[in-house]
Amino acid sequence: MEEKIKLQEVLPADIEKRSFEIISREMGDVKLDPLEEPIVKRAIHTSADFDYLENLVFSPGAVETAMEAILQGVTIVTDTNMAWSGINKRALERFGGKVCCFMADEDVREAAKKDGTTRAAASMKKAASLPGPLIFAIGNAPTALVTLYELIQEGDRIAVCISGGKDSVILAKLMQELQRHTSQPFELVFMVMDPGYKPENRKLIEDNAALLGIPITIFDSDIFDVTVSVEKNPCYLCARMRRGFLYAKAQELGCNKIALGHHFSDVIETTVMGLFYGGQLQAMPPKLRSKNFPGMELIRPLYVLHVLKLNFCVPVLWSSCYSCTMFCLIRPRMRLHFLDRKLCTLEYVCNISSRVSLHLCKKCIWYIYFL
Repeated sequence: MEEKIKLQEVLPADIEKRSFEIISREMGDVKLDPLEEPIVKRAIHTSADFDYLENLVFSPGAVETAMEAILQGVTIVTDTNMAWSGINKRALERFGGKVCCFMADEDVREAAKKDGTTRAAASMKKAASLPGPLIFAIGNAPTALVTLYELIQEGDRIAVCISGGKDSVILAKLMQELQRHTSQPFELVFMVMDPGYKPENRKLIEDNAALLGIPITIFDSDIFDVTVSVEKNPCYLCARMRRGFLYAKAQELGCNKIALGHHFSDVIETTVMGLFYGGQLQAMPPKLRSKNFPGMELIRPLYVLHVLKLNFCVPVLWSSCYSCTMFCLIRPRMRLHFLDRKLCTLEYVCNISSRVSLHLCKKCIWYIYFL
């Protein structure tokens, strides 16, 4: 005799209730901010990942600001249908708000095709014309970030700074591709400063550039000669001198912006290094106007990309510094500290300005932009 299988019908609300009870039990004695706790629990509920108890970090006032915007009838714009599906539309409608995702709209598709850009960028341009307060919830789409921050504008002449390391070389290739497919024409200059490289290192940079089809402009400086005799903190002096030489040369070449290859990991590491070694909380913004070189801006187009996703297929420079003492090992040591403490997926929140908060998460990267 076959045994009949009895199916029990469980309502979605009951499943959610039971899930939150399990999460509360598994949390044990962990204490969270009353406003942040429901958000953390919701993240665990949707992902079954209890690491969010330790990894999800909120900027001061982020929840209060979002709640205030919702009460004002905010429109939430996202560039992923997954995020759109996860937002409670009925709750938003009670306050006159709504959620939009324009990624699948026909006019967005046509605009992206016409302008030679991505649908993420086209959807952000469409959303910018919406009335009232807006929250942009952006997934891991760098083109949407570039559009929001206006890192690159029509008519720009950008000096892409190449050090010889993989990050700057990848940036150069990505900028070439962006130039080919953008709706906003801009010029590129690929600039290499030789601070005193050994001949074999300089040749490696030249060979890689030729192999990858990057037309580089090389100029010399005496930075290594100056910093090699500095006993205390040569890295700070080297970085300041490098930035000055790059700005000056870029202006000489008629550029109004310089692009650096700093990425997501650099943002986190630099911020935490400032905390540990400088006792200060200072973020690395995606765009920065120079105070010493009027009319010049610094941009970081790789801002949302993680270093582990940047793989390269040719030999590149790792360290060519003559003053490679304990100071030059601070960043690698900090990176190892992250790995040892399981902080390599650290979610850090950087206040870029009074209007922008960046929430960097392990599963994805959300940018909440308050207008």
